[in-house]
Amino acid sequence: MEYPNYQHLIYFYLVAREGSIAKACDLLRLSQSTISAQLRTLEEQLGLKLFNKKGRGLIMTEEAQSVFTYAEEIFKLGQELLSLSRSHTNKQKGTVNFKVGFDHSLYKMAGFRLLAPLFHHPNIKVICFEDSSEKLVLKLLSHELDIIITNSPILPQMQIKVFNHLLGESAMAIFGRPHLIKKSQKKFPENLNGTPFLLPTNNTYLRRSLEEWFLSRNIFPVVRAEIEDSALIKTFAREGIGCLAAPVWAKNELKKSYGLVQIGHLTGMKELYYLISVQKKINNPVVAHLVWEHRQKSELKTPVTN
Repeated sequence: MEYPNYQHLIYFYLVAREGSIAKACDLLRLSQSTISAQLRTLEEQLGLKLFNKKGRGLIMTEEAQSVFTYAEEIFKLGQELLSLSRSHTNKQKGTVNFKVGFDHSLYKMAGFRLLAPLFHHPNIKVICFEDSSEKLVLKLLSHELDIIITNSPILPQMQIKVFNHLLGESAMAIFGRPHLIKKSQKKFPENLNGTPFLLPTNNTYLRRSLEEWFLSRNIFPVVRAEIEDSALIKTFAREGIGCLAAPVWAKNELKKSYGLVQIGHLTGMKELYYLISVQKKINNPVVAHLVWEHRQKSELKTPVTN
């Protein structure tokens, strides 16, 4: 069987990508005459003209566009092969790849804090994914993930065998830009009536808890947006679109990064943090260690700032 010369192919790929032989020479540390000669050899082998001159640069011919696409795919597969081989090497050295799915309604800092105990172990490499809890459960069941971290339990459903392991909890509060709370004789939470608010979407546990909290106190804020992603809802709040509910421990981060102040506590309301696994009795030593660490302290604390 006849194969293209892959060294020639990478010379072509870099010249095409950079738009000139001179730029490719800088990357490859080769002379222009060497690369030009290799390109001519590749053109002869393929029976195609690869480049036309345009000013001081080069542009690919129509036929060369297809060659470039194939070259790009070949080098991508080569990178995947290297990654796979290095992954096997790491396993042989004792490195464990631990794949975690984060529900995208979970605060990113909460996700980090919940996984923090793993980073004390240099032989554990954490690989993180983010998606809706429904999609993450499917990946968990197909063993694409080791665990899911979320702020709401997975409700029992027929033919879905996953288990909720409580890791911790946090008190909740309302945060917003100072100008959003109208000057009023009324105290919190009555002063929330008519205040613009950002809510998580209907499919989240936090949304249901907030609605119950508001109704039980006869509070009717003005909902400006419903947002599923925790990073996006904080961005909207930073721009003064509305207030939001967040864990109390995030107070310093919300003030420093988003300019949000704590308006009042959501008395009696807590956010719970769960680890979801396919094991009722945890046998995976990494997961067991994570659960044990968090059960020593049932609550996520407010971060210490310098």
